[in-house]
Amino acid sequence: MAVVSADVFLGYLFACVIGYFIPTDKWGMRFAEKCGAEKGTWKFDILVNLLVNTFFCFVMTVFMTWFSLCVRGHAPIRAVPGGFLEMIGPVWVCCFFVSLFTQRPAISLAKKFS
Repeated sequence: MAVVSADVFLGYLFACVIGYFIPTDKWGMRFAEKCGAEKGTWKFDILVNLLVNTFFCFVMTVFMTWFSLCVRGHAPIRAVPGGFLEMIGPVWVCCFFVSLFTQRPAISLAKKFS
C-alpha cells in the first residue's frame, strides 16, 4: 500500500508541476475553437479534453513508467518503451472519460471558490 501511495503522490506532484508551467488548457481551447466548436458545448469539451488528455497521458505515462521500471524496479532504460506501449492505451481511455465527465463539475466548483 505504501508503494501505491508514493506513486500516487509522485504522479500528482509531477502533474501539478506540468500543469503549472505548460498551458495545456489554453492549447486545448485554441484547438477546439479552430475546429469550430462553441464554448459550453459537449463538442468543445471533447476537443479540449482530447488535446489536454493526450498531452498529459503521454508525458505522465512516460514518466511513471520510467520511475516504476527503472528507478523502483532497477530495470534497464530499454524497458520503458515496451512498458509505455503496454500502458498508454488503457491509461488514455480511462483518463479521457474520467476527465471529460468531471471537467464541468470541477470548473463549477473552482468558480465558487475563486
